[in-house]
Amino acid sequence: MNIKKLRNTILAGAALLLSPLVPLQAATTADILFVVDESGSMSGEHTWIGNMVTHWARQVSLVTDLV
Repeated sequence: MNIKKLRNTILAGAALLLSPLVPLQAATTADILFVVDESGSMSGEHTWIGNMVTHWARQVSLVTDLV
């Protein structure tokens, strides 16, 4: 390893060690998108989809405070 590479490696390491640490925070919200097929062949599924979305939201609310 030549002197320039060694110097750059030491400087990069020092910069990492001396830089302030910023705590990371998890997201507290989420955007959810449901895509529904409105074609005739799916007409019988709309009630089921509505029930499942309601059930899904209820389940999510049991484990989070997002809903």
